[in-house]
Amino acid sequence: MDHLLHDIYPLTEKILDRYDAQHLGPACGTTPVRRAKSLEDMQYHLWTLWEAMATHRPALFASYMDWVKTTLTNYGLDLGDILASIEAMRDVLADSLPEPQATTAREYVDAALHQLALPGAAPHIDSFLTPDAPLADLAQEVLHALLYGDRRLAIQLVQTEALTNKNVKDIYLYVLQPVQREVGRLWQMRQLSVAMEHYCSETTQLMMSQLYPFLLTASPHGHVLVATSVSREQHGIGMRMVADFFEMAGWESYYLGVNTPADSILQTVIERQADVLAISATMTFHVGLVRELIAAARNTSTIAGTKILVGGGPFNLVPDLWKEIGADGYGRDAIEAVQVAGQLVTN
Repeated sequence: MDHLLHDIYPLTEKILDRYDAQHLGPACGTTPVRRAKSLEDMQYHLWTLWEAMATHRPALFASYMDWVKTTLTNYGLDLGDILASIEAMRDVLADSLPEPQATTAREYVDAALHQLALPGAAPHIDSFLTPDAPLADLAQEVLHALLYGDRRLAIQLVQTEALTNKNVKDIYLYVLQPVQREVGRLWQMRQLSVAMEHYCSETTQLMMSQLYPFLLTASPHGHVLVATSVSREQHGIGMRMVADFFEMAGWESYYLGVNTPADSILQTVIERQADVLAISATMTFHVGLVRELIAAARNTSTIAGTKILVGGGPFNLVPDLWKEIGADGYGRDAIEAVQVAGQLVTN
């Protein structure tokens, strides 16, 4: 499997060369901008395929390709072109990888191609805001304020709810979390720009910061959590929410943010004498980094016994994936993460 990972850049070049030769022809050529973007996309495809093969979970690659289909077609790419580029990837890997990796790669890619080619309506994702959910009206109001660029109103709405009902958990679960997911959906459906998505995310984090004084209601029980997104991961709101839920449950919580180097994460676990290290990965191609961080922790004598909890999209997709990479437990959401961590430190 290391062969695919180590050769990912030359393999990407070979795949795009084959695609261009078969579908563009020598007269068409390609622009440097298009080439760079295509190389980046193909590297993500290969990284995700490698993770699926390394963990023996073809569903990881198939699910990722569903996301690719929905996102790229909504951004104007032709499905036929997407399929052709994946076919080129399959053929180059079949020619370039040693056995049995070549056969496995072909099987995984063929399964994903079959699923992508199934006829159906234009890709669509249902809204994450449902009218029958608790605080549904507030969630809609906050979303509208964000989309209109009214940060003050969004913050005021959330603060008023916190002051009135004193239930920050409900604000997290039924307002901030679904609103953030809806923002991501709107971006994926090409109804929101990258800049506006970033604006909404930054405002959500600001709202969370201003809610922090309302979290400190439980009596501390002495257990310590270090929470982090794995290095190179750029999505941190979900793990920050998890860390805040631990605070609300009486844990001493240290949230390290996104893209923190592995050695710094481990040093913090040592310094804080953490009972639990919680690691999040949103993208499938970062599962390997989680595996490496867990292995490094296990090989560090002073923290080898620290319990390790994982979560994020890939682990929700394949619920037993946490076992494959050596974690002690997995939480589907913030509430479950706190429950599982409590069990880990008391057993």
